[in-house]
Amino acid sequence: VEAHARNTLGFCLAMTGEPDEGGEQLRAAIRIATERDHLSDVADGYNNYSDMLHMLGRSDEAITACLEGREVVGTRRPVSALWLDSQLAEFTFDVGQWAESERYLPDPKRWTGNQARMNLGVRRASLLVGRGEHDAAWTILNDPEDKVAESSEPQFIGPFYELTAEQQRRAGDLDAARKAIERGLDRMEFCTDDAAR
Repeated sequence: VEAHARNTLGFCLAMTGEPDEGGEQLRAAIRIATERDHLSDVADGYNNYSDMLHMLGRSDEAITACLEGREVVGTRRPVSALWLDSQLAEFTFDVGQWAESERYLPDPKRWTGNQARMNLGVRRASLLVGRGEHDAAWTILNDPEDKVAESSEPQFIGPFYELTAEQQRRAGDLDAARKAIERGLDRMEFCTDDAAR
C-alpha cells in the first residue's frame, strides 16, 4: 500500500513542479515494491519514474531507469515487461534512435489488453509515419480508432490524433488534418485536465 501511494504521490509531485521530491517518492516506491517482490508495483514504479524523467527532458536517464526496471521484472510478469518495452520504444523513438525503438517495440500477444494494444499501435504507427510508410500507418491507425474513442487516457489520445492529422497533412487534406486535431483536443478536454499531455 505504501509503495502504491508513494508511486502516485511521486508522479503527482513531479508533474506539479516538484520533480526532485517526486523522484525521491518514486524511487522509494520502487525500493519498497522490489523488497516485497511485488512485480506489478515494481513495474508501475519504473514506468512512472522513467516517464517523469522523459517528460522533464532527461531521456537518457529515463531509458536507463526503464532498462533497470525491465531487468528486475525479466520474464516473470509478461504484461509488465510489455509495458516497459513499450516505454523503451517510445523514449528511443523520441530521441531519434528509431532502430532501437523498433527493436524494443513488442508485438501484441493474445492476452494483450485494449490499452496496451492502443499504445503498441501508436508506437508502431509513429515509426511508420516517420519513415513515410503511409499505407502501413493507415492500416494500424484505422484499427484502434474505436478503442481511442472510448479511452480516457491522454497519452494515447493525443499521439493517435496527432499521427492521424500528420497523415492527412501529408496527403494534402488540411481540413481533415484540422478536424483530427480538433477531435483529439475535444476528447482530451472531455477526459482529463492533464496539461502536460
